[in-house]
Amino acid sequence: MKRIDLFAVDARLLLRIVIMFIVFAPCGTRNEAYAQWSHKEGDPLIARPLQILAQPFSKAEWEASNFASEEDLQWFRDAKYGMFLCYGLSTRVKKEMSFSIVPNPKAPDIDSGYEGPFEDKDWKTWPQHMKLEKFNAKEYVEIAKRGGFKYIVLVVKHCDGFHLWDTAHSEFKVTNTPFGRDFTKEIVDACHAANMPIGLYYCQRDWYHPDYMPVDPEKVTRNSLYWDLKPGETSPLGENHQKYIDYQYEVCEELLTKYGKIDLFWWDAAWWGGMFTADMWDGENITRRVRELQPDIIQNNRCSVPGDFDTPEQRLGGYQDWRPWESCMPLTSNWCYTGTATKPLEQIIAMVVRNACNDGNFLLSWGPQWNGEFAESEKARLFEIGDWLKENGRAIYATRGGPWKTAAWGGSTRNGKKVYLHILQRPGETLRLPALPERRVQSATLLNGKAVSFSQNNGILSITLPEAKPGAVDTIVELVLDKSADGLAAIGGAAPSIFADSITYGQVVSHQATVKASSSSQWDPPNSPQTLVAEKPAGGFAFHTVEEMNPWVEIDLGKEISVTGVRVLNRANNGQDRAATLRLSVSNNGKDWDEVWKAEGTEQVWHIPVTEYRGGAYVPGRKARYIRLETRPDAPEFLHLQQVKVWGKKL
Repeated sequence: MKRIDLFAVDARLLLRIVIMFIVFAPCGTRNEAYAQWSHKEGDPLIARPLQILAQPFSKAEWEASNFASEEDLQWFRDAKYGMFLCYGLSTRVKKEMSFSIVPNPKAPDIDSGYEGPFEDKDWKTWPQHMKLEKFNAKEYVEIAKRGGFKYIVLVVKHCDGFHLWDTAHSEFKVTNTPFGRDFTKEIVDACHAANMPIGLYYCQRDWYHPDYMPVDPEKVTRNSLYWDLKPGETSPLGENHQKYIDYQYEVCEELLTKYGKIDLFWWDAAWWGGMFTADMWDGENITRRVRELQPDIIQNNRCSVPGDFDTPEQRLGGYQDWRPWESCMPLTSNWCYTGTATKPLEQIIAMVVRNACNDGNFLLSWGPQWNGEFAESEKARLFEIGDWLKENGRAIYATRGGPWKTAAWGGSTRNGKKVYLHILQRPGETLRLPALPERRVQSATLLNGKAVSFSQNNGILSITLPEAKPGAVDTIVELVLDKSADGLAAIGGAAPSIFADSITYGQVVSHQATVKASSSSQWDPPNSPQTLVAEKPAGGFAFHTVEEMNPWVEIDLGKEISVTGVRVLNRANNGQDRAATLRLSVSNNGKDWDEVWKAEGTEQVWHIPVTEYRGGAYVPGRKARYIRLETRPDAPEFLHLQQVKVWGKKL
């Protein structure tokens, strides 16, 4: 097959320049552009600052790409809840997938901060110990069905390059272990026998393959995980990387021809703000080849082309009904089995519900122990979720999000004339919603059939909320309308802050913090600078330094936590541009600072996710006790801000 680059090099470089202006301007730092969403020019855009998570495509680029049909996507939209099945070499030492074992990841993953402690001569021999004595593919699928999952995504190759199928293109594979059988084939066959849709996770990164070199360190200048071509260079690819691309075609064709129907292909080398690009994988052509081999398949957006669905990671998504999407989260704190505690039942149910209300899917990751058997505590948690879904699943499965957008109280799902209100946080005794256009509610009941009082007057639907059952996470009210709600544009208030996602970002942790500034001036208001972290913002500004070359303010949270985000409200009136060079740093001891963000201009408000690179992705949360906001102007200048809120979680 003849393969061509999707973009000419000059066009690719121009696109990166355009991206820097479109994506990075709102929040400033390059490493915050993740490409967990793909955005077509002219389409609705997720709420700011989630725009930093979107890889932008022009209309022409989008329309030149390849996509599944709406018919092929229907099963995925209906499924809502999938199992992410993760197993690999790192399971032997109860560590995170690949990143926690490989000591020398290849560029651009050099300096990721998560290089593993094991030498190559050690971890590359671990297949000799892979026996999987307790592996039973049929049982795996039975657990999935009992847990309420509607599809499985199976990891077949992660960054360590180990093949969990009987490939003809490498000796580094599961059939060359004491286990000796085709792990992938047995699971795919079991899924087919149980009528369970099956997807394959394939990571383009490969730190084992000798020809893998999407970024040749000699051709680029690097800034941590990012790179720029040196003068005179036209491509970052290593001399032999085309051989790796050829290998990738061969193994992908193998996966898609040896095992019968494959419903989904889950790539995993996202654009990450320019870290990976489509030409590194021949992304447009290889995704087209996947569709030739499996005409009904759907593919995600992590091959640096738009793909069929978006993939927010370690976070929930906002309301998006114009394009399918799927959040992935681990059952514990890691993608595979490590022996760490599971998330609380209430938290997982709330995540499933919120994603469904926002019109997305939820992919929950876990994996077996080294011997192939699942931990009893983890199975038990999945079965608890399955029991809840067995009782409440009709308000989740085969629904679409809306017609009311999510809010602090919860959200809604719909299917035909039925709308399900998911009350996750009671707003009081009555829930008031804007009436749906040209629709009337005919009845309101709990899922057990018990009637719920309601009224419709003056464009407002009022629901008298019943008392929640003790321990109930979600009180579900079923509304029956006189007309179908399908296709009705979702209504509700303004898009909430991303920090409204308390599951991902936790709670505000700064109201009791102590604050100090680099200096004080005659314009300081009373209680300055402590009012900076008050629950209500100060009138004009909370503090006012003197003119300095490096004015700053520091917030002491009192103890080390996982800081996930910061909201900065600029001065409320004249002088806002004095914060145009604002920077945010975090510290554990108040002395050694790690800069995590800088502004690219003046804003009235900044929403700043605080992330850390873990397991190949930037995820919310960084250990810190101290927050520092400072400016570095060209000439002495004042610093004055109105309010700062810090979000975080306990460690």
